[in-house]
Amino acid sequence: MKWWNRFPGCDEAVDRDQTVRALHFDAEGWESVKARGDMLEWRDALGNTLHVCFHARVAEHLAERPDIGSLRAFCRRKADTGGGAVVSVEIVDIAGIPCLKAIDKYERRPAYSYEGAITIPLAESHFAIVMNATEHGDTGVREAMVTSHLLDRGELDLSRLQAAGPGSHPIPGWFRDPYDPGYEGRTLCSVSDDARFDALFPDHPLSRVRSCLARIERTLTFDAAAPITFATPLRIDDNAESAAAPSPISAEAVGSLYLRAGKYADVEKVITDAMGQAERTSAADPMSVCRQNLLLGFAYEGQRKLVDAEAAFRKASDNFRAALGQNHPDTPKQSTILRAS
Repeated sequence: MKWWNRFPGCDEAVDRDQTVRALHFDAEGWESVKARGDMLEWRDALGNTLHVCFHARVAEHLAERPDIGSLRAFCRRKADTGGGAVVSVEIVDIAGIPCLKAIDKYERRPAYSYEGAITIPLAESHFAIVMNATEHGDTGVREAMVTSHLLDRGELDLSRLQAAGPGSHPIPGWFRDPYDPGYEGRTLCSVSDDARFDALFPDHPLSRVRSCLARIERTLTFDAAAPITFATPLRIDDNAESAAAPSPISAEAVGSLYLRAGKYADVEKVITDAMGQAERTSAADPMSVCRQNLLLGFAYEGQRKLVDAEAAFRKASDNFRAALGQNHPDTPKQSTILRAS
């Protein structure tokens, strides 16, 4: 379903020179619950809300063409003031216009709530598209499943936590800022907030926020009849310092969790994405490639792509022999596993 969202631009209340502003995007699954001159609101079946607002003023944090590092610092301070933390802050291209997309999380015991926002800068005003979602029902399921899985794989270490003695202590490495690992705030992004887990928990509020903003990002267009004047484009800083910190979770850990759940297509996506990134950065570890090919083989096998599965298993076997040598005591064992697969 498509919605036409029209805004009168405050020409009567604030600026008579403002004309109608128009946005067009896919709002399937949302029910309109409120509309006034400069704001529309929708609600979905889970009680999440979506607002689209027109503000007849410049978005202050976007006024001076800041780089992405400055924007992330601004969003971090803003979220921290409200007792929250940033999950992601990035510049995205929407209908040819660089826009700010940010997701925050807030602790609302016994759950977390998430807010995702797209800010579209105009010359003397801006649009804000904001979604809010809070976890309901059995809370903490995503966190518990991810924690248990990573502990089983040895990717989370409780030894330092046990050494800390009695009391409430966070699991080392569980919480961190996605862009500044040294930052310590009241609320922080957690390992389970990794976007690669979203397909396993599609109704989790963070998954819903990400998918909603992604759909708006893909489908939003501007009414050609609306005389919109856009602001000077935001700068996109590709320096390594402004990039997100590498995830502490391996692709193998994520892929194996999907494999347990029987989500073979998601295993394939996670592993092929990781392989592509490793090829681009020349950072492929032979044993990691071996494990990834093994998982890819199981993913193909689960989808009945048997020719692809056999090829992936053979690559895993070759990677293993190349990494440890034909005479390594574990090599025959690994080869036997691959042949049995």
